[in-house]
Amino acid sequence: MAGTNQLVPFGVGAGANVLTPGGWNALGARQSGFAAGIASSQQLNTAWRQGSLGSALLGSFIADHGYDALDDGDIDALVANFEAALVDVANEAVPGVQRVHFGQDTGPTNAIVATVSPAITAYEPGAIYNIRVLNANTGPATARLNNLAAKPVVRSNGLPARAGDYSRVAVLTYDATFDSLVLVNLAQEIAPPGSAFTGRQSRFGYMPVNGQTSSLEATFTTSYAGVVMCIATLNSSPQNGNISTKAEIVVDGQLVDAPADSIAGATTSIAVATVPRSANVTVRSSSRADQSPIFTVSQYLTYIFAPG
Repeated sequence: MAGTNQLVPFGVGAGANVLTPGGWNALGARQSGFAAGIASSQQLNTAWRQGSLGSALLGSFIADHGYDALDDGDIDALVANFEAALVDVANEAVPGVQRVHFGQDTGPTNAIVATVSPAITAYEPGAIYNIRVLNANTGPATARLNNLAAKPVVRSNGLPARAGDYSRVAVLTYDATFDSLVLVNLAQEIAPPGSAFTGRQSRFGYMPVNGQTSSLEATFTTSYAGVVMCIATLNSSPQNGNISTKAEIVVDGQLVDAPADSIAGATTSIAVATVPRSANVTVRSSSRADQSPIFTVSQYLTYIFAPG
């Protein structure tokens, strides 16, 4: 419904007593203003008409969008209604312009807390919440916007956020299926099917030397964050006595896990570690004899990388 427009034009009737556009453009007083004395009504009417056309245009724009443009001297109200009409035009020209919200995180690690603008009263499917975060997440996280209920922050597959999934900016959108805020700008890629791999090495029929370590190892770089499992196995005769077997995982030069087993006979040791994307990983199967064996042994290294 149109609003009321009281800002109407002057001197627009047929045969109005005004100068032609050419005459107005050529008039010297248009630059210097009218001097003292008697002014031509035709010249004054032209000046008044041109000014009134601008105000009438503004009033018509405001009223066409359902707001009032009143001739009551209230400039603040006129400005507010003009701004409201502009917002309506923006929403009509760019659908969803009010569905992008911005905010600054003030919460602790793994718990985004922000007040976004434009303000919200509910999480809306499809809306975008662009949050400047204080801390990178170190594991599963939540986000609470504009004092609404906190929601889990998840990946696009609905699984909880992993460590490092966001750091400086978190772009979130609400998914009613998960009742969660989905992280749109995931810092780590979700591995496609077929990204897991395995490897195996073995040494058959060798004679361990008392006090010396025998090792099998492999090195690789992860394309995605995930989990590495290393399995070290030794097949030996019980008569060889204790031979310790250790599975080791080294990530970017740091020893992460290295459980060991030492018995007479066949032994197995398993190490597991989570790894980030682009990590340099070494997996190792090590065996060390505590006495001089009398029979040969076989040593195995099996490793598995599972992204996720």
